[in-house]
Amino acid sequence: MLERAGAETLMVRASGYNETGILVDIDSEGYSEKGQWESSTTGHYRYAYTDSTGAREAKWSFTVDKNDDYPVYVHYLTSFNRAEDAEFTVNHALGSSTFTLNQHEMRIKSGTTAGSTFTNDAEQSYTEMWHYVGNFPFKAGESASITLSNKSAESGKVVIADSVMIGEGAGTIKNSKGV
Repeated sequence: MLERAGAETLMVRASGYNETGILVDIDSEGYSEKGQWESSTTGHYRYAYTDSTGAREAKWSFTVDKNDDYPVYVHYLTSFNRAEDAEFTVNHALGSSTFTLNQHEMRIKSGTTAGSTFTNDAEQSYTEMWHYVGNFPFKAGESASITLSNKSAESGKVVIADSVMIGEGAGTIKNSKGV
């Protein structure tokens, strides 16, 4: 797969066929924070300023119904003031996997989206996108989580906490309450 070679790929469909998906966003019971996070005044997300210590964390906790490998997706708004090295950790059945995502990229200057055309000098953000992270094993009934740290090599930037999705929900997508 191109993702394994380091390529940025855009999925046109879910990467698997799990019957159930779990969605955890910043309003869910499964969402928690450590340290100071701010609410956006222009969108529905939380943010924290970056530093070298990573003392602030956003955490999305969940449990799955069935032992399986599940694809993990994260959602965030890209912009010019975002960190290029946002650090996410997936805590799964075999331990934990840490990776970085560039929350600064995925910007376009002109184009068409949802029937609207924009062609101006101001950059527009293509934000209605889930970012595929990878497939991870989760065990039924065991607590699992995805954590975002504000640790970054870039000072003065922000990391964005919005929502995560585990599985695709080819049949049903449940929120963190199982509904």
